[in-house]
Amino acid sequence: MKKLMVIPLLLPMLIAALLIPSSGLTEVGDIPAWKIFGTEKAQIMERENFAKSLTSKFLDSGLDVWVTAVGKKKTTLKMSTRLVGNVFVHKIINNESLISQMKGKGFKKILFDDRDGFTYPHKLE
Repeated sequence: MKKLMVIPLLLPMLIAALLIPSSGLTEVGDIPAWKIFGTEKAQIMERENFAKSLTSKFLDSGLDVWVTAVGKKKTTLKMSTRLVGNVFVHKIINNESLISQMKGKGFKKILFDDRDGFTYPHKLE
């Protein structure tokens, strides 16, 4: 993940926001880019990138779980897997670190999907 340590104060927010897609910038220091640039587009990109990275982490761990950010503002995190069941849902919603990251990115809900029509929504409070 690329990090930018110094942003000139005179740089207009619009120019900074335009740099996000081309540079892959998602964080400035330890602060999410959307909190610095304040654009809705940056917030959506941040959530989409988080979903992609979570998919990679699951796949790297040998779990067939596909994660996508869905909805108009991408505030729902959809987890699609054949593994949806009490154990999987319990492990995800009780993982305080993961839930905290989701809330920090602006997600409002997790939607668990078993790819066969069963879905279980979980609201992030």
